[in-house]
Amino acid sequence: MSGRVVRAYAALGDSFTAGRDSIDAERWADLLAAGMRRVNPDLRYENLAVDGATSGEVLEQQIEPGLALDPDFVTVICGANDVLLATRPDVAGYAERIDAIFKRLREGAPGAALVTASGYE
Repeated sequence: MSGRVVRAYAALGDSFTAGRDSIDAERWADLLAAGMRRVNPDLRYENLAVDGATSGEVLEQQIEPGLALDPDFVTVICGANDVLLATRPDVAGYAERIDAIFKRLREGAPGAALVTASGYE
């Protein structure tokens, strides 16, 4: 991404990105987009993250709307709800879904920078 100006940014994920209990102007993805707008005032940006979303919901409900933005920058943070909302977390299922999320994003936006984060220490 060095030297490139971001034209379109899609933020996908769960409450970490959606900003549970935050006002819109304080969500980290919105702050990042605001910084990008200093370089490109015409930035197209959409925060499609949903509080409580699982990796399956990100895959089924957020990927295609995110790709419709024709992004060249995408953030995806999800998985906590796969653990928190399950009696027995399906680790293998999560691995398959997160792989499918990144595969679909790579297919639909091959030149986009894909950024994620993990709580793993």
